[in-house]
Amino acid sequence: MKIVVSGASGFIGRRLLQSLAAEGHQLHVLSRRAGANVPAGVGVSVWDPLQGEPPAESLRGQDAVIHLAGENVAQRWTAGANGAFSRAACWGPEAWPPRYRGFRKDRQR
Repeated sequence: MKIVVSGASGFIGRRLLQSLAAEGHQLHVLSRRAGANVPAGVGVSVWDPLQGEPPAESLRGQDAVIHLAGENVAQRWTAGANGAFSRAACWGPEAWPPRYRGFRKDRQR
């Protein structure tokens, strides 16, 4: 499958990316940093969920999107961290362009 993963550099995302790559999936990562540390052959597009929609070309032709991007929970809980976590929790479906908010179950492969 062709799969896009946001949050691939996080605790869960790193392990998931390794597992999906080992299974032979074609992977593309959405990262806030251009220098994301990903396995060879994995595409990277820069995307900051707080700044708008992901790049359209990063989602074109994909079979699935796994959205793991968010704020790190393993940190000291200050007012600033709590605010960042609250904003990250809102990166759900609203952050995605309407045309990508759900893949149809009967989609042609």
